[in-house]
Amino acid sequence: MRLWLFPESKRPDGWIIADVYRGDNFPDGYADRKFLDEAFPDTPVYIREWSYHHGLANSKALEIAGVDRDTPDPDGGKILHRDDGELTGELLAGATWLVTQHMPPLSEEAVRQALLDTAALCAEYGITSVQDAGITETMALQLHALDQEGLWNLRTLAHVFWGNPAVSMMSIEQSEETIAKRAELRSPRISFDGVKLLIDGSPLQPHHTDVQLDGHGHFDRSKLYTSPETIAAALTRFDIEGLHVKMHAVGTGANRVALDAISAMRKVNGQSGLMPEIAHSLYFSPEDLVRLEPLGVVAEMSPAIWQIKGPLTESLAGAWPFRSLLNHGVTMTIGSDWVMLPSPNLFPAIGGMLDHGDESISLADALEIATRNGATVAGWGDTAGSIEVGKMADMIVLDRNLFAVSPEQVGKTRVLKTIFEGREIYTAQ
Repeated sequence: MRLWLFPESKRPDGWIIADVYRGDNFPDGYADRKFLDEAFPDTPVYIREWSYHHGLANSKALEIAGVDRDTPDPDGGKILHRDDGELTGELLAGATWLVTQHMPPLSEEAVRQALLDTAALCAEYGITSVQDAGITETMALQLHALDQEGLWNLRTLAHVFWGNPAVSMMSIEQSEETIAKRAELRSPRISFDGVKLLIDGSPLQPHHTDVQLDGHGHFDRSKLYTSPETIAAALTRFDIEGLHVKMHAVGTGANRVALDAISAMRKVNGQSGLMPEIAHSLYFSPEDLVRLEPLGVVAEMSPAIWQIKGPLTESLAGAWPFRSLLNHGVTMTIGSDWVMLPSPNLFPAIGGMLDHGDESISLADALEIATRNGATVAGWGDTAGSIEVGKMADMIVLDRNLFAVSPEQVGKTRVLKTIFEGREIYTAQ
């Protein structure tokens, strides 16, 4: 658990908000508020679970939120109870909003510094362009200000969370307001023409909240973050408005919901030229695998958690069908899924694509996914993604020839120099 504590005078409104915990690290193997209550009986505490889909609140935080043993489970969420009916303090998926809506927001100064730290760390790992898969209004305002001041060295397509306050930390009304401001917030290096939706939760143990198809092709609608009808209507509207949509979908059932929504959108709007993305793309049923390319769907692969080994990731066996997607002509991109690891380093993930059993792909294909594909999907294909005359001078210098080493050695690659728009923004010490 990474727990940052501050003196009483510096805690925002007296709360302690921290990352991250894993239930298996608790004495009984399950997260419980009693341990937080012992240490902080009078201070509200909230800790995010390692998948970032769940959370643990102590008694004081639950009291502030008005959550007790009789509080019903909200749509798309679950409140966990002990055997005697008392709350464990653990909130799954949509239930986290019951507490998080009461937490004090970060200050503008803290958000600004976090963004600058993020850009610096990306430069260290050779990343010059990103899609941010979920921003708040405060983040949007600070990003705009940093670029206007000439301090933002990271080409960014920002996605505003929509439809799920538990994850976005914003109401749907606040999300809509931020989307409506996207034109005035746009700057040379930052576009706010993206929207992020969540369909299901996390596949990670001990709390599986992903949505899988059963043997009859059915799935549990109650586990969805957002209803299929709402997703289809939202996609149709966002496509008309020229917004790039990214959908979090993990299980085979969630991916079917995503593809059905895209199909419904295409029937109404036709091919708009925008390519919606399915984020994570862990599993597709055979029937759905063949639907992606004709629908113009991008499979965003987020293989960061390959690096987390052990019983908590046993459920991920067989995930990420790289070769199968490539054989079906599907455009793939690669995401860091950074919250799972201490850095956005993509080289271990690139190496992992080369050593993934029957679903392994070549280094040339992996590099295409990690560079040119990402730029094309984000709308930067004419200016970024490859080193060519007429494009921005975004380049990195590595400590090895990737084509002359093993997949394991690819994963250990270090960046020696990062150049962004012709300017050197990182040099290894």
